[in-house]
Amino acid sequence: MSENKPSFTDEQFEQAYATDPNAPVADQCETFLEVYYYEEIGTLAQAYPSERTSLHVSWTELAECNYDLAQDYLDVPERIGDELDQALRAYDLPIDVPLDEATVQVHDLPDEATYDVGQYRPNDVLATQVSIRGQVSKTSERQTRDIETTFECLRCGAQDRIIQGRLDDGSLQTPGTCPSCEREGPFQRKPNQTVREDFQQLILQALPEAAGTDAISTETVTITLSNDLVGTVSPGDRILANATIHETQKDDTRVFELFAVANSIDRLETGHEDIELAPEDKEQVEAIAAGEHGDPFELVRDSIAPGHMGDKRIKEALAYQLFGGNEARTPAGDPRRGTSHVLLVGSPSTGKSGLMKSVERLAPRSVFTNGKGASRAGLTAAAVQNDPFGGSGWTLEAGALVRAHTGVACIDELDKMDESDQGGLLECMSDQRISIAKAGITATLPAQTTVLAAANPKGGTLNRYDAIGEQLGFNPVLLSRFDLVFTLDDEPDEERDREISEHQNTIARVGAKHVAGKELDEGELERVSPPIDPDTYRKYVAYARQLTPILTEAAGEMIVEHYVELRQANADDENAAVPVAARANEGLARLAEASARIRLSDTVDTEDVERARDLVMACLSDLGMDHETGNFDAGTLETGATKSQKDRKKDLSKVLRELERTTDNDQGVPIDDYLDECEQRGYDRSTVEHEIEQMKRSGDAYEPSTGFLRGT
Repeated sequence: MSENKPSFTDEQFEQAYATDPNAPVADQCETFLEVYYYEEIGTLAQAYPSERTSLHVSWTELAECNYDLAQDYLDVPERIGDELDQALRAYDLPIDVPLDEATVQVHDLPDEATYDVGQYRPNDVLATQVSIRGQVSKTSERQTRDIETTFECLRCGAQDRIIQGRLDDGSLQTPGTCPSCEREGPFQRKPNQTVREDFQQLILQALPEAAGTDAISTETVTITLSNDLVGTVSPGDRILANATIHETQKDDTRVFELFAVANSIDRLETGHEDIELAPEDKEQVEAIAAGEHGDPFELVRDSIAPGHMGDKRIKEALAYQLFGGNEARTPAGDPRRGTSHVLLVGSPSTGKSGLMKSVERLAPRSVFTNGKGASRAGLTAAAVQNDPFGGSGWTLEAGALVRAHTGVACIDELDKMDESDQGGLLECMSDQRISIAKAGITATLPAQTTVLAAANPKGGTLNRYDAIGEQLGFNPVLLSRFDLVFTLDDEPDEERDREISEHQNTIARVGAKHVAGKELDEGELERVSPPIDPDTYRKYVAYARQLTPILTEAAGEMIVEHYVELRQANADDENAAVPVAARANEGLARLAEASARIRLSDTVDTEDVERARDLVMACLSDLGMDHETGNFDAGTLETGATKSQKDRKKDLSKVLRELERTTDNDQGVPIDDYLDECEQRGYDRSTVEHEIEQMKRSGDAYEPSTGFLRGT
């Protein structure tokens, strides 16, 4: 029995277990409710009908009381469900509250009746009660339908009550003939004497992490909700829909589609918290964290994409991203996100996708999408009118960020998205939610999502002397939302290139041997295998994320000093670069918390801050360094360009305007004259030529005829 149930006397238990299996089903249902749920029925009566209209019962308790009845509920759910409803409505209450429309919702179905979307065969589940596990991808708006309609004969005034089918095409069933005068109408519907119910439809799809397995298809199933269930789920929610399976004919063909009518809904979270750890699993994870198998930070780092010979700092950042910081909320209710967003920038040949797919495999809840074909609605959520699924009404559909709630959204080729579509990321990355407001439809969907994105610079090669924002085509505001931005170079390096080639040959050799069934060389296998296998890695992350490490005073002081030091860089210079924004302080704290979790520590110590600081500084020195001046400039991340880049662009535009005022040529300034003048002012000729192309591309200048330049 479940917890918090009242104690029963021996006589009550005898009554429950001694139920005659040949007794009427109604009596068996009444006995079950009386013995197990008399207090809950009393609570329902007090809330009925304004607050609640349903009694929640456990199938496990039904089986404990009357196993045959519980099995019958699975096999013939409509019959047993109706008997349970009638027993509830006929219950002898101590207060005068008629439960005339109350229903029984059955939860906690057994494992043998639980399926993932698409895992079942029609002949096995048709007309039975099952639990379907999946993620809500779309919901229709709330609608109302008749379930019992009263009609009045306009000839004689007699009334006839028609039970409306819940499983047909939705058309209104009318009387054939009047029961009094026996004429064929006409009939008039009597709204005040008609029984209605609220209903809603949803589309349930396979969980993203389950859809890739061999045993589960990616098909969907339509589920109808009614009464208390309407409005209880949103797109992106993961649920167990306890429902009866039916079929409907498709377009007058011999093809029939399955659909489900839900009796109850159970929330389902399939994140780190749902990974079950046996005692031996915890011991194994604790041994790794304690350093019994080597440095735990190196192990978690090197277990990400072992086939990728990339920058170890990037893998370390991805490991911190998986372990995450503390999701917190102040006593006043203000949220504080724990997710660290990471952006990888580099040419298409640098292995960004491989790193992302490794993270996708290690995160228990993840979605991989490509920015080339992704829209704002596909990333966030969409409200759509005249959708046939919603009965030509409004439907709400979840995008990738909502589906990856509490997990990782991997977005490849982010640079291929339109700027307006990229803007859809901002709310999720900052506020961990997605808001919809369209034609009176308002909704807020949870999106506590970690974003790992990859982008290619324009032209395919990163130029460190150009603004990173301009090379990516990003809104600087979006760029600033990433805690860490890494560049992946593809410049020739003999030693590194040799190492990469040898490693790729090893992977090819081991793969071929494995396919051919040949014995694998232990040394080769070790080189391509992760130090921590994926299953253990996920358990390690799950165990660590149960901890909420608290910042020690010393660690807090170190974070403050680091932040102040960055803010004060070049502060004495009146032409100083853009300072680091306050969000950098929060980002450092999140990374330090992730470091503490890797150690399975309850506190964030100075060693965690040092690791996080080293990672942040490696990122900033890589991307936040002004390569023209040699000084640190946070403007790269905050505004998309360094101060020297902005000053150069401004100065070169000024030179162009000055020359335009002194030239008599209607075609503008000869480009050679412009280059000579800029060169005299100390600018490298090739840099100015590149800047000219940038000005033409951005619309700040144009070439009215070959060899001439004019500002706009």
